[in-house]
Amino acid sequence: MESTSEERIFTWGLGKYLPEPPVSEDETSTNMHVQALKREFRKTGPDVDMFSVDQKMALTFSYRRKLVVNEKISVADLTETFPWLKLRCEVNC
Repeated sequence: MESTSEERIFTWGLGKYLPEPPVSEDETSTNMHVQALKREFRKTGPDVDMFSVDQKMALTFSYRRKLVVNEKISVADLTETFPWLKLRCEVNC
């Protein structure tokens, strides 16, 4: 009997990796970070605070993993929610 894609077990890599969120973070703070990241993305030039962006991306990492692993979010929806993921510097971090 041939297995379907949903029956296959992911046995390689970190496909189902779900880190715990930082103890300082809850749903409210995560939503605030997401909104701040979107506002910062709309800025241009020297007004962009990359230190803040890097911090907020790190604080929301576990939330992004949850969206990918549990909620099966599409790449388009993920990059709409986290527009910084469109930039190589944030994908590689």
